[in-house]
Amino acid sequence: MFIIGNNKVPRRILIVDDEYDVNSAIAKALEQYGFKVDSYEYPLIALDSFKPQFYDLVILGKPIGNEELINRINEIIDDDKPMGSKRPSIRRSYNSI
Repeated sequence: MFIIGNNKVPRRILIVDDEYDVNSAIAKALEQYGFKVDSYEYPLIALDSFKPQFYDLVILGKPIGNEELINRINEIIDDDKPMGSKRPSIRRSYNSI
């Protein structure tokens, strides 16, 4: 279990990748280290399930519409974000060309 401050709170991670095997492998590996993981193959379903101030990290594969997903997640966070609240780190799991 990962420790945040003085509390034993598992880190929450959202994974969005259109390949089931990739999603499953990343999620299982992270869960073995105590992370709480939500993973989705479809960006629109992930977006419907996204909760502001809930995830510490968002990992994105290369599904179609990824840029739109990033923009919408940022809009949701900005609309809901009180001063000083946390913002998840958004990372792509593929290399840009």
